[in-house]
Amino acid sequence: MLADDEIELTFSMQLRDGRSLLCAAEKRTYRDIEAAIGKQAITKHFK
Repeated sequence: MLADDEIELTFSMQLRDGRSLLCAAEKRTYRDIEAAIGKQAITKHFK
């Protein structure tokens, strides 16, 4: 895949049900995913 000036990240993700994913995303999308996971972790911790 060719990307002009975008940074593409590849990472693995394991879901709660045990499934694993290998993902490729732009830097901005990865930050959005990381923020959503962080919010869930904080919410889960305080419930």
